[in-house]
Amino acid sequence: MSPTAIPGNLLLKNGMVITGEQKNNWTPAEIDTALWLDAADISTITQSGGSVSQWNDKSGNGRNAVQLSATNQPLYDATAFNSNPTLVFDGSDYMETPSFASSSNYTIVALVTLLVATSYPMIYTFKSAGGSVDLRAVDSTGKPSLANISNNDGPGVQTPPATPVTSTDDMVNTTNIIIGKITNGIGTLRQNGSLRATKSVIFTSPTSARQVGARSNSFYWNGRISEIIELGNVSVSDEERIEGYLAHKWGLTANLPSDHPYKLVGPTP
Repeated sequence: MSPTAIPGNLLLKNGMVITGEQKNNWTPAEIDTALWLDAADISTITQSGGSVSQWNDKSGNGRNAVQLSATNQPLYDATAFNSNPTLVFDGSDYMETPSFASSSNYTIVALVTLLVATSYPMIYTFKSAGGSVDLRAVDSTGKPSLANISNNDGPGVQTPPATPVTSTDDMVNTTNIIIGKITNGIGTLRQNGSLRATKSVIFTSPTSARQVGARSNSFYWNGRISEIIELGNVSVSDEERIEGYLAHKWGLTANLPSDHPYKLVGPTP
């Protein structure tokens, strides 16, 4: 969608006002986002003394992530993620969105650092008994995976084995751009701009709340989460654009492989 001019040299795109500095850069607003949480946008963070009670959804769908219990609220830190903003989850924190439906094809994007590799730490999950979809680490290895908990199946999951393209890297104390995608029964997992695993899978498309940092109030993430995006089916080209957007926005271009199309210059509309 092309931007619409509004007074004051601002642009309106997908309901979001963007400045002149932003208008020549590609962002996820160019495609249909189901949910978009962005710690770099302080206007989306509701906090008291650093404890975050609400993280507003930038997709325009109003699917804000909320945590009313002070003991389970993550902390906002303006510089902890590669000198950039992040929410820090301490191994007992999580946030939850309202329930909403997904299609059978979907994509989950996360910008994260795992600080402690506990058992199955969850980045982002579809909270549904017996039908949850998890973007998480494999067991306590610290390596990323996308899994359906009903049969522990998915790309990057070691039992049953996925078909690795290259070995996934440990997320502990490293910054990571993770993309897990299901398209027509094929699951793929990308890490820092490279395809790491692919697998034929049977995944559900539950109508459920999403939890950030946990699954069903357990299997907590102990680490940093700076950006989460859920989308429908996207092309490989759009996955690469998302990786380029995140890498240039957060100072992570060194994470991208040398042949990545956005290694040197970020994507433009």
